[in-house]
Amino acid sequence: MIIPPQHAIDKIISKYIDANKQIQQAGIDLTLKQIYTFISYGALDFDNTNRKLAENIELKWEDDYLHLAPGCYKIKINELINLDNRTIGIFFPRSSLIRNGATIYSGLFDPGYRGHPELLLHVINPSGLEIYRNAKVGQIVLFRNRTKLGEYKGIYKE
Repeated sequence: MIIPPQHAIDKIISKYIDANKQIQQAGIDLTLKQIYTFISYGALDFDNTNRKLAENIELKWEDDYLHLAPGCYKIKINELINLDNRTIGIFFPRSSLIRNGATIYSGLFDPGYRGHPELLLHVINPSGLEIYRNAKVGQIVLFRNRTKLGEYKGIYKE
C-alpha cells in the first residue's frame, strides 16, 4: 500500500526545507544538499570482502549554485529518511531535471534504512546543468507492507 505523503511528516521523513512545499499528491520532494565529484574507482564483489567505495570530494557552491559539466556526480539529500521494518521507498527524478538533460539514479530504500540519501546525478546535456542549493531534485514514494519485512542489513545507515 502506498503511504499518503502527509503521513510521512516527522515519522518517516524529517529535516524538510519546507514541508508545505515538498508534500506532493503521491510522494515527497527531496532536495539537494551537497554535490561531490568522484576522484577514484570503486570495487564490488559477491560477499563484499573486496568492496571499495569510490573516493569523492565535495564541490563548493558558487553563490548558492553550480554549473555542472556533463558527467556523473554523487549528491546528498537534505531530508533524513527513517524507515521502519514495514516500509520501503522508491526515488524518482523530477521531470524538470530530465527535461534539462539530466537524471538521478537510486537504489531501493530498504526497510530499516536511516540516513540522508546519497544518489547518482548524471548530467547528459552537452551544455551542462546549472543547479541550485536546496533544489527539488526528485520525489520519494513510500510503500508499507502489512507484515514486517526484516531488519536492514546494509552498511549505509546513519
